[in-house]
Amino acid sequence: MLNDVVREEWGLDGIICSDGGGMRLLVSDHRAFADLPAAAAACVKAGINQFLDRYLEPLTLAVERGLLSEAELDRALRGVFRVMLRLGLLDPPAQAAHSRIGKERDLTPWSEEATRAFVRTVTQKSIVLLENRRGLLPLERSRLKSLAVLGPRCNEVLLDWYSGMPPYSIPPRDGIERVAGEGIAVGWVGEMGEAAIEMARSREVAVVCIGNHPEGNASWGTVSSPGEGKEAVDRKSLALPAEQEAFVRSVCQVNPNTIVVLISSFPYALPWIIEHAGALLHVTHNSQELGMALGDVLFGDVNPGGKLAQTWPRSSSSRPCSTTICARAGPTCISRVSRNTPSATG
Repeated sequence: MLNDVVREEWGLDGIICSDGGGMRLLVSDHRAFADLPAAAAACVKAGINQFLDRYLEPLTLAVERGLLSEAELDRALRGVFRVMLRLGLLDPPAQAAHSRIGKERDLTPWSEEATRAFVRTVTQKSIVLLENRRGLLPLERSRLKSLAVLGPRCNEVLLDWYSGMPPYSIPPRDGIERVAGEGIAVGWVGEMGEAAIEMARSREVAVVCIGNHPEGNASWGTVSSPGEGKEAVDRKSLALPAEQEAFVRSVCQVNPNTIVVLISSFPYALPWIIEHAGALLHVTHNSQELGMALGDVLFGDVNPGGKLAQTWPRSSSSRPCSTTICARAGPTCISRVSRNTPSATG
């Protein structure tokens, strides 16, 4: 029971919220209850006191039928009111500090240097080095004169349904240029056409930013390619979209010093890139300091200390390991073909 574990053992005395559709699914899919009023009553008795379902009518009917007492509702509501009181939501605006956030300099925590630095540090620590062929990384400022930042993910910081709305965001091309500093000509092309190939050919190093769209680049229940996945949609493939892999191959052909930055929500099988790209990094979405942290790693200001959270098969034909931490990494495991990889899982 939620009340036994979360409230008594963990000491949480505030809000416990249902998942979206959770109450409805108890009736429609799980068939645990005959109707919504019975499901709503059971949820409240179990400890839920906030719903992401349409709950008002089912709860009203549950009380009318005697499935739930007003005293039980009162006990559940205490947790909601505790949170409201702690946040000052019931205070007059003049007394509530939160009402001044964004309006006064000392109440804009997202703009504070310490906050920005913390987000940048967290992002740095999440970046994983998957390949470093020929020691291409870190880039040396004293020896590098020109660099290209290319690809469909180079000029954006993508969010998903569950992320907050950041007050600012620094995409890869901006962050890399800032971190590179004066003396290094940084150009960028956010498409995968001939202009990007020509820029890659003319620069000493090419950084190619590819990866998925967190929302599948489509509406609910649909995605734009078999390798995309999200809530309600299982992935059908571990391969990159064909146009992205073709683009990476084209860049590698004209510039052997190509660094691939995979910005993705989940693993990909990348056998060709592992064998041919100069270096491969994995980063995730949603950080407003994405570009700055990526630049820090590329130029060696910090080490990419992140570790993979899932098993990454080397190719789509490989059987993924049964666990995310392997006792013995097989020959098709990405950690066996990667160099300088900090604890990639088998």
